[in-house]
Amino acid sequence: MIQEQYQINYQNHQIDFSLVRSTKRRTVVIQIYYDKVVVRAPKLVSLRDIHAFVKAKLAWIIKQREKIMALPKVPTLTYQTGEIHYFLGKAYTLKLFVGGAHQVKLVRDTIQISAPTKLTAKQVAAKLNRWYHSQSEEAFPAYIAKWHEHPYFHHKPYPNLSIRRMRSRWGSLSQQGEITLNSHLIKASSACIDYVVLHEFCHLLHFNHSPAFYRLVAELMPDWKMRKQALKQLITGSID
Repeated sequence: MIQEQYQINYQNHQIDFSLVRSTKRRTVVIQIYYDKVVVRAPKLVSLRDIHAFVKAKLAWIIKQREKIMALPKVPTLTYQTGEIHYFLGKAYTLKLFVGGAHQVKLVRDTIQISAPTKLTAKQVAAKLNRWYHSQSEEAFPAYIAKWHEHPYFHHKPYPNLSIRRMRSRWGSLSQQGEITLNSHLIKASSACIDYVVLHEFCHLLHFNHSPAFYRLVAELMPDWKMRKQALKQLITGSID
């Protein structure tokens, strides 16, 4: 992938964005973060067309940035004993222990991490993230199986599941029908996980965010907006 930096001035606003080109991408998309704007485009789309696309979306970009800046920022984690971390929608207190084998486990209302020697914050974070990933591998396939059995989706090929850490997405669906879920989604409640998986399954029928897509989501999950709001309160993320 090729990454380039550009700037567009609009009224009293200055929009800096990173352009990421990819041979695999088929459409131009704009992603908004706290600290940056990223435009992802097919490799062969001209720079002139990309700038025209961004200029046409400038008012929307500014509005989305204002919304994101208004959201409460996720506090910086220190990975020390006593800190609160989430698993399946429940808050747990982190407890670190020196001595014994390397281990991460749930004990009542705590997540306990032990190691033969004292761990740095970076090492604790790595262990916890690996644990979240392993728990995701165990939990997420059941949600895929559930929705694939639904009459609306059963005729579709069974989607491959990929799990990885993603900075700004809870889930996504590829052109090939592969569902990718954020390993940090395991922090959310089962209801929220179910919503994200359904969202991606609905893209199997509507590969967009059209009114028809949202009608389908609402038909299959009438309270989807409440579940989406619960996700926003957990951590900043989005689904495509």
